Amino acid sequence: MSEKFEEKYAQARTEFDKLLVYATNLSFETTGLPATSTRIEDASLIFTKIVGHTISVARLLPTGLVPKTPGMSEFWDLSSICALIRALIDAYYALAYISIDEISEDEREFRRLLWTMHAESRRHHMLQLIGSTSPDGKVLAEKVSKLKTQIEAHPFIKTLDKEVRKKIQRVECSSHLTHKQLNERFRIDHNYYQAVYVFLSCYVHSFPFSLTQLTDFKAGTGDSLHLISVAVKYCTGFLALAIKGFISVVDCQITPVPDDVKTIIDKWAYVISKGVSDSA
Repeated sequence: MSEKFEEKYAQARTEFDKLLVYATNLSFETTGLPATSTRIEDASLIFTKIVGHTISVARLLPTGLVPKTPGMSEFWDLSSICALIRALIDAYYALAYISIDEISEDEREFRRLLWTMHAESRRHHMLQLIGSTSPDGKVLAEKVSKLKTQIEAHPFIKTLDKEVRKKIQRVECSSHLTHKQLNERFRIDHNYYQAVYVFLSCYVHSFPFSLTQLTDFKAGTGDSLHLISVAVKYCTGFLALAIKGFISVVDCQITPVPDDVKTIIDKWAYVISKGVSDSA
């Protein structure tokens, strides 16, 4: 049984590693190129964050049941792996919302205003929490107020539900769309997304579910390697979507996607769109 889990882990790592190499090269290739729009600028920033998370995941992953380097030991840190993968998925949704989505310029302008207001509001709130007396607090408060006025006067806000407008007024969101709505727009099976997100979040929040798994599945066992394989596949799937989306946004000459990488991206785009049951 352990040999079966090791074989499946090796297969999962092969796909993961191929996407990571391509994503890293893509990030390097597009770094420093002039951004012709805030859409591309935002996409580049968020994609770099996604690649960074993926590199960190790779550094935490075991090489197999037995370390491939003789005499070396490996620390199996499933909790950190899951926390990083959830951060990667959150970054994908930010990328999708602010850059990948094909929308009118009017709506894109609105999203950018909402995005910026949320950022300035968080900065202001953090200064308040630490009791800062810096004049920056007043400057930020004025920025937020000005942005709120621009948003309330923006034509696109009239198309939104009343409750959504209230949330925006209270500066409670950086996106006017829910994850379910984004999933519909980007052909992501919502049940699949929820299953992935709940699994990863249990480790982020140290819920009892995750703690019992850490107790039951010991490092160096086939069952534990299988659990890590599941997390690796979740990471590979959303990295595939991020690569596909980023390429669609960047308006410059980039190296063509190798056939084997394209096959992996297409496979995961299909899996995530259809969802899976009783398989990982």
